[in-house]
Amino acid sequence: MSVLVPIDFSENSAAALRTAADEARKRETSLALLHCVDSVDERWDLAEGKGPGNIDDVSGAAAEKLKAFADDHLSEDSPAIEEYRVVEDHAATGIHALEQEGQYELLVLGATGAGAVAQFFLGSTAEEVIRSSDAPVLVVPDGDYDPIDEVLAPIDLSECSRQSLQAAVELARREDAHLTIIHASNLPTGAMLLMGREPQQQDIDEHRSARSEQLQEFLEDVDLEGVDYDVEFRFGHPERELLSFVDEHPVDRIVMGTHGRRGFDRFFLGSTAAKILRKIPCPVMTIRHRED
Repeated sequence: MSVLVPIDFSENSAAALRTAADEARKRETSLALLHCVDSVDERWDLAEGKGPGNIDDVSGAAAEKLKAFADDHLSEDSPAIEEYRVVEDHAATGIHALEQEGQYELLVLGATGAGAVAQFFLGSTAEEVIRSSDAPVLVVPDGDYDPIDEVLAPIDLSECSRQSLQAAVELARREDAHLTIIHASNLPTGAMLLMGREPQQQDIDEHRSARSEQLQEFLEDVDLEGVDYDVEFRFGHPERELLSFVDEHPVDRIVMGTHGRRGFDRFFLGSTAAKILRKIPCPVMTIRHRED
């Protein structure tokens, strides 16, 4: 099992590569680099005038470019690169196909950049790959993010967020980092209005009390032994409260689920995903719900 890094040769994919190398080192595994050749112009450039249809020249040239890129951006003590993969297809298709092979324990993507990977991530197809990816997906904005001192785990009390929280706990243990578990909930005012009644302060107080109790019960089943952690309960829209917390506190890594039943899955995978990712100044790891 290795760490897969799609590369589009942008500065952001260089940051993603360095983050992936750090992850691979800590996991004691290797790296796999992927580049998707998805434009006629790039085929011409890589084929050096021999024609974009010459797939051997194009693939070989792209692999050599990947090796040079790795040499330029990785240190000598970086983990071994197990493979250089070149796919003659759109980035979305290529990444999804390789991830489905099941030989990668982590997928690291740049969130911005000038090439196909950035455009892939910020589009609707990327959201589907994140939903379906068996491996965790780590999304890296511009910059370098080491060490990890503060981990944030948004939870919505679903089974999916239980699994993502456990991953956040394991990360905090590994990094000897502080963990903040955040849960936000809003009063279902829409349902009340449909029933013909305005929300009252008593409704808010009862909702806060009930949800706080559910949160404590949820955490009783999570192994937090040996982890320095805090629990943050906020009353409000989950996405707004998450962004507010990140604005107010230093956060080095966010770990969250992608198949929840409340706000955070829609927050991360909805139509505003691109805008939200540009606002979060740290890598985000997503964990898909697994029945096993």
